[in-house]
Amino acid sequence: LTIVTMNSQTLQYFNGLQQETQKFQNESRTYDRQRRIEEENLKNIRLTQLQLEEKLRNISNELGQEIRTKKIEEEKHVRLRQAMASDHQAIIQITSELQGLEADETAEKTKFVKEMESGLDEVDFL
Repeated sequence: LTIVTMNSQTLQYFNGLQQETQKFQNESRTYDRQRRIEEENLKNIRLTQLQLEEKLRNISNELGQEIRTKKIEEEKHVRLRQAMASDHQAIIQITSELQGLEADETAEKTKFVKEMESGLDEVDFL
């Protein structure tokens, strides 16, 4: 009876160990599956992060190019405005000089006409 009891207890102990081993193996497989899923998720996150970083670099490069282009255009506009202002000043200067010359010419013509009239008056007087 004692041997049967011991064999029965040993058998129960062995069956308990087998159940615990099976339970451990099932849990291990579940954890391993979860670990693989998490690793896949992390891999996808890293891939997405790399794609976003690349997109950010491209956007940054495009923005930098737009800023450089805009700065170049602004500098061209400034130079054009300065050239136009300079041309305008030159036109004003030339116009002023021409008006001065025209005034001098008109004055000389008036003087000449007056001299001619006074010369005619002297001729009429004689």
